[in-house]
Amino acid sequence: MGDSAYDFLGMIIDSAGGSASDRMAFKVYALQRLHAVNFRGDRQRLKQLDVALQTMAAQATQKLRLAAEKFGKALAWFERGATAGKLTMTRR
Repeated sequence: MGDSAYDFLGMIIDSAGGSASDRMAFKVYALQRLHAVNFRGDRQRLKQLDVALQTMAAQATQKLRLAAEKFGKALAWFERGATAGKLTMTRR
């Protein structure tokens, strides 16, 4: 929580009145609740991020498999041509 939010909470509590100990007790309670809510929100965002990363990893794995398959086919084609004597290498 930022300083401005902390100051705003203090202004709200001070304007409510009551004894200093009542205001302090309410401030502690309010801060605990805010931290708990922030923690739950952070946990939810982390879960969403984890799902997004897993999806991205699955997509990347699929793309790598396709690239490896294409490379394997190209290599097989090259090897067939080289063994058949159709491909020659020249130096320039």
